[in-house]
Amino acid sequence: MTVMALFLSACGFQLKGIVSLDESLKLAVINKTGQGSYSVFRPLERNLEANGVKLVGNVAANYQINLLEERQERRTSTISSSNSVDEYELRTSITFEILDRNNEIVVAPQTLRLNRTYDYDANAQTASDAEESQLRTEMSERLADQIVRIYSAIKPAQ
Repeated sequence: MTVMALFLSACGFQLKGIVSLDESLKLAVINKTGQGSYSVFRPLERNLEANGVKLVGNVAANYQINLLEERQERRTSTISSSNSVDEYELRTSITFEILDRNNEIVVAPQTLRLNRTYDYDANAQTASDAEESQLRTEMSERLADQIVRIYSAIKPAQ
């Protein structure tokens, strides 16, 4: 088992979502600004911690990941011949920025977007609601992954 683990790590294998981070990136804070809750907050927190980032207060952090705005929408995607909804499209976007210890912009505000479509069945309302909920959770996790990849690409000043 140990030999297999050494072999996998030697060839560059990493678990999904695990990225290699510079030491200075391992002290960060996530700030939520604006109104409302951010569905991406907890997945982002878990993802950063899984990558060895210690989440600390603003004073101790080398970097601030500021969540500026999140939007979630649902719109009708397809209507059947009997004028009932067949599919919904879910849209989620998150706007964020990353600042360094001196409040200098490292990653300017940018918006990430994801869209997903799912089949809707009015006769199975509970199942359709569960599918929507699961899709929204997966979308939040994907957006958190994207933020961590952007964060991991930061090249600290020497």
